[in-house]
Amino acid sequence: MNAVNLEDLLQHYLTLVQDAIRRIEARYGVATPGAVWSGHLPAVGCVDGMSYQYHGRGCTAVLDGQTVSWDWWDGRTDLLDPWQIARLTGDRPEAYGEWADLRVLRQHMQTLAEQGLLEPVVEGHSYQLPPHQPTAVMA
Repeated sequence: MNAVNLEDLLQHYLTLVQDAIRRIEARYGVATPGAVWSGHLPAVGCVDGMSYQYHGRGCTAVLDGQTVSWDWWDGRTDLLDPWQIARLTGDRPEAYGEWADLRVLRQHMQTLAEQGLLEPVVEGHSYQLPPHQPTAVMA
């Protein structure tokens, strides 16, 4: 049994990503990887109690004791990648139950995509929430 339902987990993940981006932007005025490569933003740092490290097209941050990792895809940061969500859940099975297992998370997200509750963005890799998603089925 899960301590948290999948919809709440996905929303929590997206909220953490946006919080991390806001903290970096508040300090440097920009948070994209391009700003790192152009020298406007340090690739590694600490802002507002959060450490971060850019890598390729993404960033990993530790904020409020939680590790969150995300990529920019065509300027978007709202994609749901099972591997990146497992970075958040993997160290805390007591809080996230079976969602701490990447294999289970990946399988369940694929099933939700097949049911139309998640939309594939990069087939077999990342998803997005549909505009008007029913909530009860994702528990």
